[in-house]
Parts: sequence; structure tokens; C-alpha cells
Amino acid sequence: MIFEAMGAMLLTFLYLTQTEEKTKLSGDPAITTLIISATYSAITYLAVAIVTVSSTPFNPAIALGEFWAILFSGNFESNGLWIFMTFGYAGALLAVVLFEFVYKKAVETVDEVEQIVSDDDEGGDKLLAQGSM
Repeated sequence: MIFEAMGAMLLTFLYLTQTEEKTKLSGDPAITTLIISATYSAITYLAVAIVTVSSTPFNPAIALGEFWAILFSGNFESNGLWIFMTFGYAGALLAVVLFEFVYKKAVETVDEVEQIVSDDDEGGDKLLAQGSM
């Protein structure tokens, strides 16, 4: 169950980084799609190869669809029904919190330091000299 949350968190976090303009690794939409799909494939492969997991899809949107499909088919006694709604969304929520409050602030801080270094060449040399001591 923890792995379902971790998989959803990794997928959601990487999706957020590739859809935010400031944090994209590439401006090419094909590369962005490749990064997201490779992440999903790697998480799914890891789940099948190493860890025993339920049949959750790691994608919270697909998990919602599967939840309603199982519910409307009349299979109320399905053992994994609650896992779809609980752990996928918990992992996605954790990813949003980490992205908004940790990752974005770290990216902004690095950008500010790069701006200071590029604006003031002497200050940048001093900063680099202090860092190498």
C-alpha cells in the first residue's frame, strides 16, 4: 500500500515538473511526453518486478475511473476498491505539497543566486572563492 502512494507521488511530482514552465527539462512537447511516459513505465515495471502491489494504476485519474467501474459493476466486495481511492490520492497530494512548497522554492533560490552571480561578476568570484575554501 505504501508503494502505491509512492508510485502516485513520483508520477504526479514528475508530471508537475514537466508542465510548469520554469521547471521543464525541455521545451519540446515530445520530450516532455517521453519523460512522463518513461516515469510511468518505470514505476509500473518496478511494481511488477520487485514489489507485490494491488492492481492500482498509480495514476489518480485512472484510479478514480477504476473505482467507479468496479463500484457500478456491483462488485462491492472487491478487496482493493478502497486502495484505489486512498493511496493514489494520498501520494498525489503529497507530491503537490512537495512540489509547491519545497521544489519550487529551491528552484527560485537557485535562480536568484545565478542572477546575483551573473549581475555582479566580482561578487560572483568572491562567492565562488568562498565556496572553494
